[in-house]
Amino acid sequence: MNSVHESCRVGRRFGRVLSGVLLVSVLGATSLAEDRYLVTRDGEKVRLIRSESEVAVTLRDSSELGAAAKRLAAAGRGVITDLPWAPGARIKLLRVAETSPTRRNLIRQDPAVAEVFPVYRVEASDAPMISTGTITVKLCEGLGDGEFSRLLGDYRLTLVEPVGGVPGAYLVRPADADDDEVLRAEALALDRRTVWAQPNLRRPQRLRQAAPADEFYARQWHLNNTGQEGGLPGADISAPEAWVLGGEGQDILIGMFDDSCDVDHEDLRGNYIGIGNDPSVASTAAGFDDPRPKSIGDQHGTAVMGLAVARANSLGGRGVAYLSRFTASRGLGPLSDAQIANAYLFARQQEVDVHINSWGIPGGVPNPPILEDALEIAFIEGRDLDGEEGTDPPRGMVVVFASGNEGVLVEAGRELSTLPTVIGVGASNHLDQLSSYSNYGPEVDVLAPGGDSFGASAVGLTTTDNDDSAGYVDDGYNVGGFDDFTGEPDIDPDGLYTGNFFGTSAACPVAAGVAAMLLSVNPLLTATDVRLILEHTADKINRGDADYDQTTSRSRRYGYGRINAEAAVDQAQESLTNGGRTWPERPARVEVNALMNRVTWLQNGDPLEFREEEEDGDQPSGGADVLRTTDEFLVIGSDSPFDFIPEDGKCYDPEQIGCAEGIIEPLPSNVEVLAVGCGLACGVDAEALCEAGAEQCVEFLQPSGNKYVAIYARNILGRYSFGVSADTDGNVVDGGELPPRSAGAGGGAAIIVDPSLGAKVTINVSPLEGPSPLTVQFRGNASSVLPIDDSRTAWDFDIDDEDPVDATTRNAEHTYVVTGGGAKTFIARLTMYDNEGNVGFAQTAIRVTGSGTGIDDGVEDASLRIIIGIPGTVGSDVDEGTSPFRVELSIDASALVGTVQSVSWDLGDGTIANSLFVTHEYVNNTGVSLRLPITASVTTRSPGGTIFTTNLSRRVTVLPGPPLTDTGEPLLPGTGAEGAGGPATGCGVLGFLPLLFGMGSLLWLRRQRF
Repeated sequence: MNSVHESCRVGRRFGRVLSGVLLVSVLGATSLAEDRYLVTRDGEKVRLIRSESEVAVTLRDSSELGAAAKRLAAAGRGVITDLPWAPGARIKLLRVAETSPTRRNLIRQDPAVAEVFPVYRVEASDAPMISTGTITVKLCEGLGDGEFSRLLGDYRLTLVEPVGGVPGAYLVRPADADDDEVLRAEALALDRRTVWAQPNLRRPQRLRQAAPADEFYARQWHLNNTGQEGGLPGADISAPEAWVLGGEGQDILIGMFDDSCDVDHEDLRGNYIGIGNDPSVASTAAGFDDPRPKSIGDQHGTAVMGLAVARANSLGGRGVAYLSRFTASRGLGPLSDAQIANAYLFARQQEVDVHINSWGIPGGVPNPPILEDALEIAFIEGRDLDGEEGTDPPRGMVVVFASGNEGVLVEAGRELSTLPTVIGVGASNHLDQLSSYSNYGPEVDVLAPGGDSFGASAVGLTTTDNDDSAGYVDDGYNVGGFDDFTGEPDIDPDGLYTGNFFGTSAACPVAAGVAAMLLSVNPLLTATDVRLILEHTADKINRGDADYDQTTSRSRRYGYGRINAEAAVDQAQESLTNGGRTWPERPARVEVNALMNRVTWLQNGDPLEFREEEEDGDQPSGGADVLRTTDEFLVIGSDSPFDFIPEDGKCYDPEQIGCAEGIIEPLPSNVEVLAVGCGLACGVDAEALCEAGAEQCVEFLQPSGNKYVAIYARNILGRYSFGVSADTDGNVVDGGELPPRSAGAGGGAAIIVDPSLGAKVTINVSPLEGPSPLTVQFRGNASSVLPIDDSRTAWDFDIDDEDPVDATTRNAEHTYVVTGGGAKTFIARLTMYDNEGNVGFAQTAIRVTGSGTGIDDGVEDASLRIIIGIPGTVGSDVDEGTSPFRVELSIDASALVGTVQSVSWDLGDGTIANSLFVTHEYVNNTGVSLRLPITASVTTRSPGGTIFTTNLSRRVTVLPGPPLTDTGEPLLPGTGAEGAGGPATGCGVLGFLPLLFGMGSLLWLRRQRF
């Protein structure tokens, strides 16, 4: 310390003289080079990299996280994720497309956001460090108050406060909030009046415990296999590595249909949302919302859910996505198809993100169509992030199914796990082999650890079990006393946990937990994106036994491999910065016509999009808007069987997009490129073919040769799909059906719609019942292989008029009026066409009760209503206000004969809430008045115990707030284009002098080689 103090004493004689020069040199030169440094006490410089894809936000209240996350994502301003080392903190990471001041100002406009800060990383480290906008600095010993004041003035800093417990240390901040505190700290550190100075960062902290504190975590080889239980080290999903990347399932809701779930279990109850479902019980009867064990054999679902979401604590084991919330439907057993389908309706109503299905229908019978349709609707309409068509379309529920435990080949159409709308999961054991019991086949997508039950491989998974002290009819697998129900040894004498759970039933929740990890990192991923990431990042385990195809990358027994959570989460994070793309879908419906010597397939991959043609000498000024696809196809062929899988980012023909100037990779000697691009041979106009989305085709170049072909899609990132192989004998591998495109699907959802079937129309109508006058919101959507003709859109609201067409836009509104008593049911119908005139329609019934009648038997219309009050004002009830308009929403139930059980709100601006009283702030920066619909679904219980649901609606008008500048700040008088008219600050002579001085100082410093 003496040497440091000596340098301080020497430095004070000329510290102030050099401070201006140092400030200009550091801020000027460094800002040009985009280099920033931490300066250590010894003067070493450690390079900091400022993130261009994320910022940190501090929330005003942790309870506002969910609403803020939805608003920011829906507005395209970013995706909120937890800090890896502090998931419960009010400060969060926000992944964004760019970090300009304009973007930060837009983020600050969200009412839940208190502040926005940059994010830094040390070179060669992935751990984020969060700016606070402040600097810690320690002054040289003996520096007086006057000199300290001059130091602050020299660097344009303000004093925040002394740092307690460290003499001479202070917290300071730039006087201008937009100044870069990292560059200021570097300049301060070089000043001889300071001992050290560094930006005051929030840095990662990690406990030094050897493993998570959960009691049985060390047994959970499926999360981290170190060789325990005689396993193969690394035969796991790499869960700890994925958790470090931030994939912990935060803000994700997992659903499940199973026999039951002990939602009060000590390791589960903290993640339960408090709402469950029993489709075997009528919704008007007691117990319809109770998923707890009720019968002998109700033991399976508790173990399943524990593998997915068991909390990170000192109890039991740990779930894959331990920060996820969950709900559950029970009743697996003697249920009808329709009752089972109701479980998926319930899941959509609860906005489930990922759904676990560790069950199947045995016997090889064809899948029930009602279940196929229920699952397809969940895939297409699930995860509607803001519930408003066109702004943030549905992303699709991720539905995961176990492949089964019979050790047989599963047949498409006769096993729900083979549906294109779900992810089919087989099981691997602790030696990274296919489990002895696991079903397999070409429709099984991936494997996940599920344990084994045969010989030396007989090792299960550790998870939650029914609480033996809860009084359930079935105690579960572990009956206490270190024995399970079969008499085998178990792990917990209290019967709360079991170490003997295995099967594809175990693999399914493990895979679902990884899916939740991906969505917690990037909630904008579609259901197809999640599947593609899991498939493309899976580990190709046990290659000798698996025999992965060297064209399609798939194994008949192992699928695309065993899930790797770390690699998958890493790709989910990367998709935040590359336009939301993952991999393209493989070509579908591939057919070979040997007589015509051609192969055809359906175009899949990224959706078509408009791009403006660049201006060149051959085109008129302004170019032309041309419909192009972001995908192309690579078709290769040979006269003999071959092994070839293209590598992402590499080119194999100069005709490939972006490859003309690139390095062309060599192909195997017996393989040649037959075609690339969108529209291929066959004499069909390429762009017309792309626009129509019709089948693609290519003629073999040598009719007597090229008997084998492989087809790959390639997207704009240069990533290749899995391949499809075919030969002239008509054999096709992996060229079958793919899932329909879910609304808003990007990076890889496929269109599988026959034009002869017309447009596929879906509608969302809310509310579906209520008292007269009832205002109903109608939202419609349609998909087809061919473009939709919106000019022929027609709603028929079933009202008494002569014109059957009541609206001609996809989104519409209508108020139904029923006079007198009684009720009337209206059938609303939406009809839409594609460009070829193929028609499709969808319709629904709306029940409207007249004056004096109840929505449900025994519930009076006037017994419930929505109150919009001003917070802190007793008895207020308003219909409009000026942005920012803060209100308190409540339900007036003073006339209700009974009690209110629950309330679900849709506040009209994308915000969802579930409480009797809700405080909310409406923000309107559009410049025009907004009239927003508020709806509430109120569940009540009559004195006799009957449950009713009443849908209420009301509108609120939010007047626009002050106009904003381009950066999102309020536009002050005199600051606009027609303001005072004088030169802006800093543009006159006085404003130019500091710049001139700075440039001179830089030149002087450079010549002196400081």
